[in-house]
Amino acid sequence: GNYLNIHNFNNRPFMTGHSYRNYCYSSVHKRMVKHHPTKYTYLYDPTKMDWDTAKVLNPVGDGGGIYNACLTNTPHGAFGWIRTVQGCCNSFYALYMLDETMTWKRLKVKGDTVIPEYYTEDGNAMYDSKRDRMLFVSGTARGQVWAYSFKDSTMTKLNPTGDWNSSTTMWREGVYLPAQDKLLLMGNLTHRMYNCATNSWENLTVTKATGVGTTASVSSGYAYDPKRDLVWDIEINCEVYVMRVAGGYNPDSIPTSAFKTENVTTDETFEASPNPFNPSINVTIRTISDKAVSVAVYDLNGRLVATLLKNKITSGQTMNLAWDGKTNGRESASGTYFIRQYIGEKLTKTLMVVKTK
Repeated sequence: GNYLNIHNFNNRPFMTGHSYRNYCYSSVHKRMVKHHPTKYTYLYDPTKMDWDTAKVLNPVGDGGGIYNACLTNTPHGAFGWIRTVQGCCNSFYALYMLDETMTWKRLKVKGDTVIPEYYTEDGNAMYDSKRDRMLFVSGTARGQVWAYSFKDSTMTKLNPTGDWNSSTTMWREGVYLPAQDKLLLMGNLTHRMYNCATNSWENLTVTKATGVGTTASVSSGYAYDPKRDLVWDIEINCEVYVMRVAGGYNPDSIPTSAFKTENVTTDETFEASPNPFNPSINVTIRTISDKAVSVAVYDLNGRLVATLLKNKITSGQTMNLAWDGKTNGRESASGTYFIRQYIGEKLTKTLMVVKTK
């Protein structure tokens, strides 16, 4: 069906630039929730690998722009820090929750009832799982942190101590790190940490691999991986980076080159089908120059499952490879895998594939 009349790609919701805070995965609804610059919120079903035809009316009502919503996953549902538009010129900020009926419900606010504002994408809302509350930072009140408690609906200004770095105007990305009980914030390639236990700002030095962060711009998305205690970053040029935050995960299980990616020339081919698959999947490769190429399959923990190719390919040559869905001759479990292409030591392309039961 026709999902929307504007901002669509192949009749599916289109993610515009600067819109990376407009969506989140809801663990309650088992959907990715996308607040769209039309009048609707759209839902993506990962089991169907497609968008639901059902849609939810935005709290904004008449749509608004791409900067009007910051969504965050919580155990209560998808939380929205949303700029609500009234008429042509009036607007205000409010807090919403997408409830079990797939309806945006406005939350009651007590205490400091003035909801913090944010301009364009300089606001972040993060869920503090230890205290069951939302934490907010905004470029309109630099250095300030607000807390909204789900227990008693109270909004509080925390007035943290310490140096919050006045040179950074926009903390575009932020995640809560439960092991450290801290917020990790990023803006303009600068990082800062907020210590939830001591209510204070802390300096942070991030060690970067060669090339990481040198081309990043405003459209960079952070996501915390609780299973591995990692922070993933998907940058505007479709480059994927990973940051190791604490112990307990061995990054050596992933090749060093996996920490930096490069774009593939459009005339080159790297495809896999069918996807999802069972029991086997085919991989097609074509390069436009003589290169040493390797193709390998990894599981979600970064472990090598199978090597499909490790050889030099001549320019224009097309190679058809296949993975039989096995690890060392034994049938691999159903689930998500990554097929990675390396040119020399550089990761150039990754395909996410799903093996079904």
